[in-house]
Amino acid sequence: MFLVKAVVSGDTLLLREKGTTKELQLNLAYVQAPRISDSVGFESREYLRKFAVGKPVRVTKLYEQNSRVHGDCASPVFQSLIEHMLRLGLVQLRNDASSKEGFATYGNSLEEAENHAKTKQIGIFSTRKLPTLLVRGEVPQELYGSGRKVPAIVERVISGDRVMLRAMMDGNDHYLGPAMLAGIRAHRSGEGGDSLGNMAADFLASKLLQRQEVRAIFNAPNPNNPDIPLITLTHPSGDIALLMVSNGLCESTNTPQIGSERQLLLKNAQRDAEQKGVGMFKQAMEAKKQHQEQFSDRSFESVVVKIVSSDTYVLQDNRTVQLSSTRAPLRSENPELASEAREFARKLLIGKPVRVQVDGESTFNNLTKTLVTMSFGPQFSKNAALEVIKAGWATTLRHRRDDLNRSPFYDELQAAEEQAKAANAGIFNPNPKKQPAIVDASESVVRARAYLATLSRKPKINGIVEVTLGPGRLRILVPSERCVLTAVLTGVRVPRNPEPFAEEAMQYTLTEWNQRNVQISVNNVDKTGAFTGIIYQGTKSLGNELLERGLATVHEGSANVTGIRNEVEEIQDRAKEARVGLWKDYVEPEVVDSGDVVDDVEAGVANLDIEADTSLQSAVIACFTPETVYLRNPENDVEYKRLKSDLKSFFSAASNQGARVFTHKPRKSGLAITPDLERGVIENIDRSANLYEVFLMDVGATKQYDLDELMPVPDQFAKISPLATAIKLKFVQKPVKYYEPRYLEFVNEFVGQQVYVKGKQFIYFNDSGKLDLEDSLNMKLVAGSYASVPERQSKLEDAAPFMTAQANAKDAHKGMWEYGDPREDEDM
Repeated sequence: MFLVKAVVSGDTLLLREKGTTKELQLNLAYVQAPRISDSVGFESREYLRKFAVGKPVRVTKLYEQNSRVHGDCASPVFQSLIEHMLRLGLVQLRNDASSKEGFATYGNSLEEAENHAKTKQIGIFSTRKLPTLLVRGEVPQELYGSGRKVPAIVERVISGDRVMLRAMMDGNDHYLGPAMLAGIRAHRSGEGGDSLGNMAADFLASKLLQRQEVRAIFNAPNPNNPDIPLITLTHPSGDIALLMVSNGLCESTNTPQIGSERQLLLKNAQRDAEQKGVGMFKQAMEAKKQHQEQFSDRSFESVVVKIVSSDTYVLQDNRTVQLSSTRAPLRSENPELASEAREFARKLLIGKPVRVQVDGESTFNNLTKTLVTMSFGPQFSKNAALEVIKAGWATTLRHRRDDLNRSPFYDELQAAEEQAKAANAGIFNPNPKKQPAIVDASESVVRARAYLATLSRKPKINGIVEVTLGPGRLRILVPSERCVLTAVLTGVRVPRNPEPFAEEAMQYTLTEWNQRNVQISVNNVDKTGAFTGIIYQGTKSLGNELLERGLATVHEGSANVTGIRNEVEEIQDRAKEARVGLWKDYVEPEVVDSGDVVDDVEAGVANLDIEADTSLQSAVIACFTPETVYLRNPENDVEYKRLKSDLKSFFSAASNQGARVFTHKPRKSGLAITPDLERGVIENIDRSANLYEVFLMDVGATKQYDLDELMPVPDQFAKISPLATAIKLKFVQKPVKYYEPRYLEFVNEFVGQQVYVKGKQFIYFNDSGKLDLEDSLNMKLVAGSYASVPERQSKLEDAAPFMTAQANAKDAHKGMWEYGDPREDEDM
């Protein structure tokens, strides 16, 4: 038993054996049909096509000629297809029919059938004039985009997305040529193709090949080959392209010519096929299932504590994640847009609880990124990536269809991007608003003092924490003043590495205060240009919160100045009672007799016996600058007092009153005498405020003075060497400008402390006979990520311990290494 697959002409059929893919081309024996280009020939073929295609038939093979099988067909409707076609006049007996094998058996009945058609004058034997068939090889332009459903015949299936089409436009006016199904793409079929391509071609043939009721809509010429039209084919079962995509036999493509609605229809059908894992998506579905199983248990809830960019976030457990299929504007491409995008994400997500589903991992340059879908809002109903892209502050990454790391909501993300483009939102705005220039108010002490009057006038100033430099030291953006400043907590002292609970204090500030909207009450400016004050978030104070958790102690001096001593001491007492943080091992002091205390101290002093290494020189740290350490020898006190006495005598003499006034305004690096009769070097000048920043060379400190307060240095005093010695630490290079405040804050903790200097290059904190680099200020700066090793010294023989410490600091991504190597950015 065979099925009629197609009709080649009125006398030739293409059959497929039932239950197999085996095909047979059968020529009807003893007869011939007119050429299909003739009107009667097309009528003959059309009758047989409508009558037989898709029907089961029994085949009788009568003879073979030139490797062609000639025979007859029978079905419940007819006993002999040859006789049936002859009786209708759609074929005629061949001239040499009588010479063919078996004709004697069938000849009489066949001749009788032909004579019947002749008598009736039907078909080939009709006397009426038939209209001429016009067959053209190109589509009329007015047909494109008209939406007209043209009756059509799929003459041949070339591949799963390409057919040979006959479109019967107006009666006998036909288009005959190749056509492509619009909006889909199938694998290659036939020789050199694959099984999926052959499946698609077979499916298309089984549904449409020479079937009735097929309609073609001509969408547009193919952009790559205008002679081939892009078409949409429909039949009683529906839209064939949609059906093929739904069964996974082909994939949808980006074809604007078919309209956005139809494109979305095809994409949704493909998504359903992908989810079901049918056809060409079966293998991808299996791989996706394995991929999902790998990450299925990696769903968790957390809190966003830091916004790196609009696509990258740091969560509460210090885990950095990136939104799947999302790309934020790069700072290297457009700093202003990148900042605006990050600010949008900050307002949207900072401090918010989120639900995170890990979609995959991406590795680039040995750096592994965790790709996630992040939800937030009521019942975690909002998709973070969707909200950011919809607002125009990120774009959708382009993926291959089989990319396992693609977001599960990829199509929604693409639609959101198109929506943002249409609205000219975010980065798609053709006329972006120019951002005002931001000034670093803490760049220097001089600049900080210029801002102090404005900032301290208001009780509280609104700001945004940009960077957490330390638990009590923050970089805050103040939009109203168009400046960014370094803010230091007043009234409390926060532990620093490697002190106990320094990490916990830093973690709390990062988690609860970083990138939050805050208010700052400014009191003063310190010697690094930082603004001291109280930082609030709503009704909470950062200093009080740290004290409450035992992560800070009261700084009595600054607490007295700001008038908060009673408040902070009360909070500290509560922390002591709760035994939290620094007070976990706190023991209430016993009340003892004062006489016993004096005796104990005197006994301890009597027992001191320090054997100092003669290679070390004792000194006191007087002052730090980013480049230099200034030391003062306690033994110089006599010389210092004599110098002060001589200066006092000189300026007290009536004959020297004229020497108190500068004949010309002093310049930078010039010498001056302060009102306290200290010699100094002018380091910075603020002409607008008439302020001079002076380094006091004999005591190692920096102060500011009005010009009227300064006096010239007489020649005899200018020749005396500075009593504060300047040294440069070996293997220590100051950090880039952004991290200088953190560096200075750390080293200024040691001002006034006795140290031991070796070779004017190393500073140690004890004078034991066995020197330990770990006890040196040099190593503490490098290992603590406060400074780096200069490139020119990295190859020296004794640099190895410092290079190791620097490598460990880099790996920990703390301090100046938190975002990688900042020295590279500064070089750029």
